[in-house]
Amino acid sequence: MPRSGPLHQRRLLLPRPSHPLEPAHPPSFDQRRGSDRGRENRFVEQMQRMHPLVETYIQNMRPDPELNAIPESDEYFLGAWI
Repeated sequence: MPRSGPLHQRRLLLPRPSHPLEPAHPPSFDQRRGSDRGRENRFVEQMQRMHPLVETYIQNMRPDPELNAIPESDEYFLGAWI
């Protein structure tokens, strides 16, 4: 295939996006708050259907003259978020 001139005269043609990358008008505070509220409601509904387990680990510490504090005992709690 023959070349058509120096490199700086060639153009790379890329398709233009059909929509702008940023909205023409950013959402108002009320629109944003409504969107966030809806997202939060969907999250709560989803968590109510799933009943995820929650594990909590507590490590009790005691003072130590050399290391400042060292582990003394551990406590584990396992429950469901309902």
